[in-house]
Amino acid sequence: MRSIGTEAKSKLKQGGAMSFILRTLLPLCTLMVLSSCFSTGRNFPSRVDWIKKGTTKKKDVELVLGKPFAVGISGGTSTWTYAFYKYELLGRTAYKELKIYWNSNDSIKNYSFNSSFNRDTKKRSALKLQSKDPEPKR
Repeated sequence: MRSIGTEAKSKLKQGGAMSFILRTLLPLCTLMVLSSCFSTGRNFPSRVDWIKKGTTKKKDVELVLGKPFAVGISGGTSTWTYAFYKYELLGRTAYKELKIYWNSNDSIKNYSFNSSFNRDTKKRSALKLQSKDPEPKR
């Protein structure tokens, strides 16, 4: 019985290295590329109900979420952005961003959360349906 290494060497000699690459490695590499995805930023919890305007401080946010993905200024207001972007070669690209606007005393002035991840959009839709007032009875 020949070993696998010997068989591979024999096939290389018979069909040449190029044939081996085309029949074995190329399909494997193609499969890897087609199923690949990559991300940037750092995933963070999508819940924002713990954030309280005027009360939650920078140190609290950093304790829960870590260092921000980006910092900046918007209309003279200091901002922190937490972001996670997931790219799929043959799938749906998704993202989520939490932008926090700071007061001068390091408390939260305002914030916005946006997400295109299915789990977040489904949650938000369910919350929106629950918060609607029932129709008045006639």
